[in-house]
Amino acid sequence: MVKISRNNMIARRLQIARRIFKVDTQRLREKLLSKLQELFDIACEQAKNKNLDLMQREKYARVAAYAAQVIEGVAKGFDEYKFNADLAKLEKLINEAQTARERAAELAAKPKGNIGSQGPG
Repeated sequence: MVKISRNNMIARRLQIARRIFKVDTQRLREKLLSKLQELFDIACEQAKNKNLDLMQREKYARVAAYAAQVIEGVAKGFDEYKFNADLAKLEKLINEAQTARERAAELAAKPKGNIGSQGPG
């Protein structure tokens, strides 16, 4: 009968878990890089969009720049805590850019009246 020590059993299972984590992490990294690249491309397009005002284009340029930093970080290594913080910041930048665009659309849609004239009431 072969006697296997608990330490060897634990070490073996840990080795298997690390291998699985490495494979899963690599798959996750590839998917994530693909989605971040799409986001980067869209943000770059918006940053070059002449139909947007300068402030909006600057916000999208900031989104593109930060997406590039996140891509670089994911490509170099995977730190889940930092990654989540980076994604939260990226999401905040995206929301700011969208809010600026919505505000500009609202202002553009408002009828332009005489200065100093008041509405009914």
